[in-house]
Amino acid sequence: MPQGSDKSQWISVCKPTGIASISPTNKLHFEDLPKDIHRVDLDQLETLLKEEFLIIFDTRPFNTFSVSRIKGAINMCVPTTLLKRSSFNIPQILNSISIPSDLKDLTLLKITTNNLDAPMKVLVYDTDSCDNHTSFLLYTTCMKFRQYNQNGSKVFDIYFLDNGFTSVSKLANFVENNSSTSSSSSPTVKQLSCLSGFQLPSCTPSNQKFLSNIKKNNLPKLSINTTNDPSNDLDNGSDCNDNLDSYHYNFRIPDISQHESEKLPGWLKFFAANRTSPNYNIEILKTINCNFNKIEKSEQARLKTAISNHCPDNHVPNICSPSALCPGCDNTYYKIPKGIEYGFKNRYNNIWPYEHSRVKLIKSPNPLKLDDYDDYFNANYINFSKISNLKYIATQNPLQATYEDFWKTIWSNSINVIICLNVQLPANMVGQERKYFDDQVFKRSGIKIINNEFIEQDFFNVRKLTLAKDDKTRPIYHLEYKDWPDFGVPSSFESVTKLIDYKKKIIEAENLNEQALVHCLAGCGRTGCFITLDMVLDCFNNIKSGNLDPWGDKDLVYKAVQYQRTQRISMVQNLDQFIFCYEFILNYVVRNLISSRNA
Repeated sequence: MPQGSDKSQWISVCKPTGIASISPTNKLHFEDLPKDIHRVDLDQLETLLKEEFLIIFDTRPFNTFSVSRIKGAINMCVPTTLLKRSSFNIPQILNSISIPSDLKDLTLLKITTNNLDAPMKVLVYDTDSCDNHTSFLLYTTCMKFRQYNQNGSKVFDIYFLDNGFTSVSKLANFVENNSSTSSSSSPTVKQLSCLSGFQLPSCTPSNQKFLSNIKKNNLPKLSINTTNDPSNDLDNGSDCNDNLDSYHYNFRIPDISQHESEKLPGWLKFFAANRTSPNYNIEILKTINCNFNKIEKSEQARLKTAISNHCPDNHVPNICSPSALCPGCDNTYYKIPKGIEYGFKNRYNNIWPYEHSRVKLIKSPNPLKLDDYDDYFNANYINFSKISNLKYIATQNPLQATYEDFWKTIWSNSINVIICLNVQLPANMVGQERKYFDDQVFKRSGIKIINNEFIEQDFFNVRKLTLAKDDKTRPIYHLEYKDWPDFGVPSSFESVTKLIDYKKKIIEAENLNEQALVHCLAGCGRTGCFITLDMVLDCFNNIKSGNLDPWGDKDLVYKAVQYQRTQRISMVQNLDQFIFCYEFILNYVVRNLISSRNA
């Protein structure tokens, strides 16, 4: 903004938008910000940088920030799994990043007392967000600050840089880089928190090979040398202290008689306790929420290790207990470099496969070019033999660019059953030439898809396909479930039970490969739920020596989800879905196992 001009000339972005429903695996950009979050162009930036009480946050990945950044900027790239939580507020964010103590104290003082004469100015920027294409990270960060501007009190003036760092990257008067001397108000690259590097870049063109150098570095292995600080212990009850007053869930708990409650598996008996209490639903919610928070915190420990290049002070929370999978005792070497380098093959820029369990594409014996090969596919092998011998491949809904990779995976793993948990709209409605299961031929691999039959069931569609390659053919059953909203839960238990039963029957009837490929949009939330339910039901129906006792005290839902999270991130993505897993199993046990035994 030119010198002397008034604030009415600031360009603002219209149409207020809420934050509660936003999830990092949504479209990852938003066209509208509230009108009180101001867009800043280059001329305005020069003036803004001279303002008093200005703090600048760079939401780009740490590796990008460390190369170059706006002078005085602080890296504020926190995990989206934390950022999406309404309870994860600005004080918690400031505690998770490296920020000069004077700026941190000033910001916290402003939040708690609002004792400054004027609002504190906050400038947020990312790589290239503009007013009609705002990234999730920038949007949510701005909204976190905006939450304090309520009841007529304006704590922060919030701005975002139009076209992000791209607009200033070549302007030396705005930028500092690795060779620059960091300002006194800005942390050095070395001081920055390892956690601030968690959120990785968005999809990149293939020729950029973004972050290919990450493979040259040794990612730290999960350390078993944890501190004894009880405040960091995930099993000390701190997981259960989340404020659930604003959380609502429509429980579908069956009527359980005294006789049936005595027959319940030990790990489900908490549903039968205090049924007449007015706080019954709240107590159930607290119990399940406590378990889910343990899973979330365990995953944060794994992700912090997987994404940090080097973190000598990395602390893995101590969660050793009979009911928890301790990252500190886990010998798995967690890393995700391929998922970063091949971002253009990912549907979302924050869902990557762990390398140790990633499904790898098989190299063609006759590639078109010698250098025309990569093994990357966004999918993971999932299994937990202590609950069930069933095995799965969990993946995202294929992109048009990965259709062939998808079918190569089906072929090389001899998959016969595909469980599709997101509704497949007609190709012309979603700007596609064809769906991944439509008739087509892939010239590189020689794979051919042939549709034979379409059967519409009450709750899901069945497509009978033939997969052909060379002189061989294989039957494929594509089961498309129709009633599972993204980030939500099905409206009925019966529909999911019928889907699981149908899968089991066709595998047994036609002697098909038991390993199924399961996908939703991201291959995490709904996919994780289905796998959890399928595994736990199999545990009840096929009790085997050496497996966990489904009628015992070990919580099978908790363990199934916890172990899935060691193989693919965000499996069973939110608390609603986690509750649904418990409800589904409880209803199944009461209606199909206990009741039938009583009869």
